[in-house]
Amino acid sequence: MKLMPLSRLLTAFIFGSLFAGATVVNLNLPTNAIDGTWYAAVGSRNAVISLKACADGELIGLLPAEPTINITGGTIVGSSVSINFSGEDGGGALGDFSFTGTLSGDVLAGQALVNGTLRDITFNRVTANYEVQLVEFIDPDVSAFYPDVNATLLFNIVTKAGRFVGGAFTGFHSCEFIACGGMIDDVSVDSSTGERTITTASSNIDGELVAIWDSATSTFAGTWTSINSSGYTAGGDFMGSQQGLANSENFDEVLGLLTTFADGVESETLIASDIFAASYLNDGVTSSDWDTRLTGWFADYASLQVDLGAVSTIITHNTGGESLWTRRLPQIEAIVTVSGLNVHTGVTEVVYEFFPSAVNTELSLIAIAPAAKFIGNGAAGELELELPFDYALADLTSNIVWPYGVHGGGHPEGHPGVDFWMLPGSSIKSATAGEVVMTDTNMMMIESRSGLLIQYEHIASIDPALILGSTVVAGQHLAIPEVDHIHFGIRHGIVTEPPLKHFSATAQVDFDSLWAQAAWPQEISEPLTANAYHIDFPHVIEWINNDPSGLPAVIELTDVSPFDYDHTYRLLDNAGVVYDSGNVNFNHGQGWLDFGLQLGLCDIVGNEMQLVLSTSGRPTSLAGASVFSFAE
Repeated sequence: MKLMPLSRLLTAFIFGSLFAGATVVNLNLPTNAIDGTWYAAVGSRNAVISLKACADGELIGLLPAEPTINITGGTIVGSSVSINFSGEDGGGALGDFSFTGTLSGDVLAGQALVNGTLRDITFNRVTANYEVQLVEFIDPDVSAFYPDVNATLLFNIVTKAGRFVGGAFTGFHSCEFIACGGMIDDVSVDSSTGERTITTASSNIDGELVAIWDSATSTFAGTWTSINSSGYTAGGDFMGSQQGLANSENFDEVLGLLTTFADGVESETLIASDIFAASYLNDGVTSSDWDTRLTGWFADYASLQVDLGAVSTIITHNTGGESLWTRRLPQIEAIVTVSGLNVHTGVTEVVYEFFPSAVNTELSLIAIAPAAKFIGNGAAGELELELPFDYALADLTSNIVWPYGVHGGGHPEGHPGVDFWMLPGSSIKSATAGEVVMTDTNMMMIESRSGLLIQYEHIASIDPALILGSTVVAGQHLAIPEVDHIHFGIRHGIVTEPPLKHFSATAQVDFDSLWAQAAWPQEISEPLTANAYHIDFPHVIEWINNDPSGLPAVIELTDVSPFDYDHTYRLLDNAGVVYDSGNVNFNHGQGWLDFGLQLGLCDIVGNEMQLVLSTSGRPTSLAGASVFSFAE
């Protein structure tokens, strides 16, 4: 059951045992008095936030115990403070909510507005230090409806001096593994067996996980049970590991990397480059290159503004006990956008955008000692991938390619890579250089740069010369397919990314040729080589006519269920008025796309569809076809 946003904010931390009796002190306040850690007592529960202000009063921050609720921004003007929040869990997006209050010394008093309801809240500044463990648990068999789903729970567990304090969890993809999200009530350890028992509380659901830690594999394994308010029980087996750890004493300096960058850019000074270590290297970009980049911005743009988005992750160190499947390098993840007035054109433009991902680490990877700095991924150039096999060995009589993300059929929950079908006995080749960091009976992972893993799965007969620590070069033989296809992916812990975004020019040409020959019943609503990783059903999309005067101007399609290929349609004219609707018939093998009495012939490649419609008989060619663009 999904918790209401107010519950997720106000019960985000069971911090009573940490902050009970904590002394609220008069600190030597930083330049901006809002900087620091704050907690609010709400009954027996507490909400904790870490805040940092830019010179212009814009706020960024973090909810240390919440895996997926973020501070999306805020301001401090004089003593007036506003903070905005948003988030999501396994049940979908949570409603946005906000806090407004007045700062007086070490007290921030105000009201939270959640779903139109105001609630009085008082935050107090505290100086207690704590540690946050970021943990991922997976039940691979949680859902009878989505048999391929690996339902995931993300836990943020807070400890002080090794003693459990509190925390929260959220579901990823599914609410059937314990719940969509909620609180961690307790973590206890049996000193004789090493068993860890985690008890959780959600909206109408109580849960328990009993885990054993295997130091040899750096993983947890165990069983879980849950019971809801109606007495319904569920359970299963799970596995997992930790992504990394974060020290609260580092939060201010790590958040300060972003505010220093923002203040330096907006004041047009190279103080913005103080966030980079002297040895910074990321895809061939050095700290000196950043100086050059910044100087160019200052010359070409006026009124530069930096928008710091939600900080979704801070990891300050690893213990060495992280699994490759979950490990996240010490890092900060936040969206950064720089805009400015182009002095040559007089037009306001986006100058720079940073979206953290498995591959994009330019403002992500950090070191703490001797000071918090961005260090980059250490790579001398941008990631470039070849196809993991010879193009001539593709099996063109089969599925050919299964794309990344949602694509119906066997992966309605989202596919974290690309599948390629090949002729029997084909050689699986390394798509790029790197180091072998994992070999299994049917899988290999190669670290191509700091923390970035290239995954090859459904393989067999791995080259016996390849062991942990072996280095490989692009094109080197790795194995042969175990079945009729291989899974090819990019990972950084739980984060995945479509590998095809990083193909070399040659690989892109070959992939485009393969993709043009692949066809799927689901491609009328999920046509891309990299579809969204998770969607909700019914799934509604549009095909928009590139000819503004053409009819239909818009074809709206609804994929009713992930378990079949049935779609409904609505045809809209140029005024946005629906003039026809019903059930659509799509034969991907023949290229037929029929709307009621209108018979069609189509060809879909990526986000473009050619379509000819007729009421007098089915078209036999695409001559004179209208061209439509995909919109989701």
